[in-house]
Amino acid sequence: MNASDERPDDSATPADQNPGDNLEADHVSELLARIAALTEENERLKTRLNQEEDRVLRTAAEFDNFRKRAARDRDDARRSGAANVIEDLLPVMDNLGYGLDAATRIPEAKPILDGMNFILTQLNNALAQNGLRELNPVGEPFNAQLHESVGREAHPTLAEDRIVAVRRKGFLLNEKLLRPAAVVLSAGPDSTSPAT
Repeated sequence: MNASDERPDDSATPADQNPGDNLEADHVSELLARIAALTEENERLKTRLNQEEDRVLRTAAEFDNFRKRAARDRDDARRSGAANVIEDLLPVMDNLGYGLDAATRIPEAKPILDGMNFILTQLNNALAQNGLRELNPVGEPFNAQLHESVGREAHPTLAEDRIVAVRRKGFLLNEKLLRPAAVVLSAGPDSTSPAT
C-alpha cells in the first residue's frame, strides 16, 4: 500500500455523499419558495382586505348620508305640503275672525260666539304646533321683509313708520314668511296728513 492510498480522498463523488443531504436541501429550497409565495399571497390578501374595509366604510358612510338626506327631504316635503294647506286655510281663518268680530255686536249670538271662539282657538293651537306663528307687529317699526304697507295715518304717540294697525294678519311658518302682514303705518305725531 502506498502512502497515497492511506490518505482519505477529499474529493468525494456525489455517489459517495449521503443521499439524504440532497433531499434535505431540495426540501428546504421548496419550503423557502413556498414560504415566499405564501408571504406574497398574504401581502396581496392584506391589501385586498384593506381595500374591502375601505369600500365597506365608504358604503356605510354613503348609506348614512342617504338616510339623512332622505329624512331631510321627507321633512321638507311634509313642511311644503303643510305650507300649502296652511296657506289655503289663512283666508278661511281671516273670514272666521271677521265673522266673530261682527258677531260680538249681537248679544243673542254670545253662545254661538263662544263656541266659534273655542273652535278658532283649537285651530290656532293645531297650526302653532305645526310651526305657524302669527305676526302681531302693532307698535313695531316697519320691516319690508315681514310687512306690507297699505296706508298711513296720523298717530298721537307713535313715531313715523311705526305700525298703527294690522289690516290682514301675517304669518311665519317654521320661521319662514308665509304671508306678510298688511299694515297701516304712522305718519308721525305731528302729521296732519289724511289717512289713506
